[in-house]
Amino acid sequence: LTEPGGLLPPRRMRVSRQVAVCVASLLLGSSLAAQEVSAKGLPVASQGLENNKDYGLSLKENARLTKQYTAYMASPTAASSAKVKRRANALLKKDSSSVQAWKVLRGVAAQSGDIEAVIATSLALLDRGWPEQELYWQAAGWAHSVDRIDLARQIVEGVVDQFGASQLSANSLSNIYLSQGNVDKAFAAIEAWMAMPDGEAEGALMYNNVLLRIGRHEEAYVNASGSCRAFPSHLGLRMNLVRSMMAMGLRDSADAVIHRTFKDQGIRLSWKLSYLESSLKDLVSRGDVEAFQTEFNQLLQWTDDLVLSNQALAGPLAFKALVLAHMGILEGAQTCWLTVLAMDDGNRFEYLDEAMKIDKALNDWESLSNHSLIAMLRYPEKSSGYIYRGMTLTVLGDIDRAVAVYKQGIITADDSEGLKVLQSMLTSVEEALQQ
Repeated sequence: LTEPGGLLPPRRMRVSRQVAVCVASLLLGSSLAAQEVSAKGLPVASQGLENNKDYGLSLKENARLTKQYTAYMASPTAASSAKVKRRANALLKKDSSSVQAWKVLRGVAAQSGDIEAVIATSLALLDRGWPEQELYWQAAGWAHSVDRIDLARQIVEGVVDQFGASQLSANSLSNIYLSQGNVDKAFAAIEAWMAMPDGEAEGALMYNNVLLRIGRHEEAYVNASGSCRAFPSHLGLRMNLVRSMMAMGLRDSADAVIHRTFKDQGIRLSWKLSYLESSLKDLVSRGDVEAFQTEFNQLLQWTDDLVLSNQALAGPLAFKALVLAHMGILEGAQTCWLTVLAMDDGNRFEYLDEAMKIDKALNDWESLSNHSLIAMLRYPEKSSGYIYRGMTLTVLGDIDRAVAVYKQGIITADDSEGLKVLQSMLTSVEEALQQ
């Protein structure tokens, strides 16, 4: 196999073939490997696979195959599929190392949903020098999708042997091993990633995630405490420390850690906002706000900490507006949005859109009139400005102008759902005028 730095060591080539042999022996039901398996474990769908000799295909032959494949993808019928597969297999009989032919067979298999053939052709490509690691992951994903868990595991293990451990391989293998009840191997896969130069912090988080996942909360607490000392600016590790404390009933200690975290300028704002957004989404998904009033109040307190330490930025205050809106504190949310829009100068449509929703909920038609006019002027392709502007004019009794706004929106806006609303509102107003 080749890579940008040159040839990989021979040992890695042997590992690749061993993986291909193992996988091919498990794929006897595929359209490519349904035939007898050779002594080396590879399908005998084409001749000469055992020596991998390159006879060479002409540019004309490759061009013809590409043309047939393009025609198939344009109109994927059973007839065009059979035609291009016959052509690819004929070329493989002449040159079993033809990457182009194997890629075509793989594309046809993927288009037709032949999972076994996708896996087999992916591994055939890898065994013939195609250097893209992505093919391994695609093959593993297809294997996992049909509950071939052992096969998926063997493919990922092959990736680690050939390319080295990575965050993706550690996460994939640990999940597979855990699903098979092999906790020790799950931890070993993560430790292999932690040993890599760029894997220490994220590996520590992944390791701690597993401890929490399997219910070893006290061990997770000790582990997270040590990891936080080693990586004090890593928000994920701090939040895992909080989760372990919560699981152990140490609520006050957990709240204190979070309070310090959101005042810590050494932790990136994007990480803090991401955590808060995830927490809000979780609370909203539970339904009744009153039943979780304590949790919402705690979330609001953390948000206030973030706003106070980032007073020059609109993002934290915009998030506070969302929290207040979900808590039903609409006047407070509106005040936040007015400040956010002044800071942002209307440069983010989502801020303006949320502000208009609050104006509407409060029946503040003057504010909604101003914001909707700004939305129409700055974002003419968005339907909500026209919707809220027309709604405001209708409530204020200026029906003719409302009709004109709706018609303008139908011509100018380009979001399909919004256009349906505009058309419906226009029809309702015109019917009212006729009556």
